[in-house]
Amino acid sequence: MLGCSAFVAIYQAGQNIYELFDKVNVLYKGRQIFWGPAEQGVSYFEKMGYLKPSRMTAPEFLTAVTSPSSRQVQPGFEGKVPESSEEFAEYWVNSPEYANLMTEMDEFDANHNGDETRQRLDFRFPKNQG
Repeated sequence: MLGCSAFVAIYQAGQNIYELFDKVNVLYKGRQIFWGPAEQGVSYFEKMGYLKPSRMTAPEFLTAVTSPSSRQVQPGFEGKVPESSEEFAEYWVNSPEYANLMTEMDEFDANHNGDETRQRLDFRFPKNQG
């Protein structure tokens, strides 16, 4: 609405911090590979075919997925899961989760007039007279 976004980047965040956020954005070598509700981040990559060890927290798992030496593939998914950042990004833009995100964004834009919001939030401070 205001032409900007606020992001918090936390590397190696604990589970308690992760749970404070509504959304998670997972990047791999500069490419977005997931954006959505924080509680759906793990299941998205598990459905893709990656294994989350029980001892691993959600933020640790989401970080591990972007590291070839750290991620683990579920049995039966060998050779079927994305490996490069390009493959992950392609999988993301062709996923139902991405399609849902695009629909959600279109609905938001249709129901919220950005110009009206900017005008409502436009606080004018007196200019320095000196």
